[in-house]
Amino acid sequence: MSQILNFGLPSPIDIQIVGNDSEGNRKYADTLLQQVRSVPGIADPRIQQPFDQPYMHLSVDRTKAQEIGYTAHDVAQNLLVSLSGSFQTSPTFWVDPKNRVSYQIATQTPQYRADTLQDLENIPVTDTGPDSPSSILANVGTLQRGTGVAVVSLNRGSQNC
Repeated sequence: MSQILNFGLPSPIDIQIVGNDSEGNRKYADTLLQQVRSVPGIADPRIQQPFDQPYMHLSVDRTKAQEIGYTAHDVAQNLLVSLSGSFQTSPTFWVDPKNRVSYQIATQTPQYRADTLQDLENIPVTDTGPDSPSSILANVGTLQRGTGVAVVSLNRGSQNC
């Protein structure tokens, strides 16, 4: 190094590895970590991001969803509202007429009603239209558990979202 970081005080060095091959990225990160450990003055080198986090993968069968009258976006929106709450997708407020204080209003499935895979598959899928059909998530998609780096992708050309 030809310069001083942070005037001699301890300073973190952040190295980010980005690529499409997560397993290859992991191997490269392990190799790079071994090299960084040999640099004098480096203390506590580690890989911060866990590569074995549990995640749920939702695969929407677009044909089945379309037969019922839904898009993959409708399915994802219903899942988001059920698990994160309506405030994420459509914030609603109520203003108290007496003191004019604005209160947030949100709907969300209670956590004890969404703690098993079967509970998640039974999440209702609806549309906002007046004559919209009603279904459950298991009728239009499958959920699978996995471990690794969670990746969210909405590829309009494939069957997965």
